[in-house]
Amino acid sequence: MEIPNYPNYLFYPDGRLWSKTRMRYMKTHQVAKKGAIGYMLRHNNQGKNFSVIDLLKTYYPNNPLPKPKHLKSFLSNPNAEDL
Repeated sequence: MEIPNYPNYLFYPDGRLWSKTRMRYMKTHQVAKKGAIGYMLRHNNQGKNFSVIDLLKTYYPNNPLPKPKHLKSFLSNPNAEDL
């Protein structure tokens, strides 16, 4: 699913984020919320942090949320061949 105002990214229900410009899945990083992981999205030279859980709640509200620990290990290497 394309994120509004960020056309160069595709967000998937498993929490991965594809960069159309880099042609790869983005790596997560620590965001402002305590212990949360997320992505820095950029558009028009402006960046904004989004937590993975908030993106899942917004764009895939009917999917069950994964446990943060599982999500963190799953997204630690999003470009691995076995995904």
